[in-house]
Amino acid sequence: MSKKIVLYYSKYGSTAEYAKYLSEGLGCECFPVEGAKDMDLSDCDVIIFGAGLYAGKIKHEDVFLKNPKARRILFTVGIADPESSDYSDILKRNFSEELLKDLEVFHLRGRLDYKNMTLVHRAMMWCLINFKVKRTKPEDMTEDMKMMIETYGKEVDFTDLKSAEPILKLFNEE
Repeated sequence: MSKKIVLYYSKYGSTAEYAKYLSEGLGCECFPVEGAKDMDLSDCDVIIFGAGLYAGKIKHEDVFLKNPKARRILFTVGIADPESSDYSDILKRNFSEELLKDLEVFHLRGRLDYKNMTLVHRAMMWCLINFKVKRTKPEDMTEDMKMMIETYGKEVDFTDLKSAEPILKLFNEE
């Protein structure tokens, strides 16, 4: 049986929910990545890391460098629908080409609650909506853009723990 660990960075809570769900399902430890900075991960066979997507940035992506021999699984959490979104540019901006070759990636949906967002994140969303999304021609609008306009300023929760099942299924045979 391989030694697994689940690490996560969660600003608003959705990623932490998924991380805890996965660690319970896999029977392994789970830590916020900030608390794992000094951890020795060299004995881990599998590192599962979850991170929210904030303006296309994945924080603490360097966690995978702590053990380059481990099987590395990333799950991102955001509002966009993974069925209709292309995350390839985000991944290329955050990870080296070499790491991407070995990284197993999953995209999950989270929650957004404007009243609990930091001022910086609210301002970023306002700019995105007003300077990009609303200026897009109606015929060029993606489903994600339409959803952003529809949900702007509201609380929305797309969190679905069962959507993380494909990650658990990777280890069913152990």
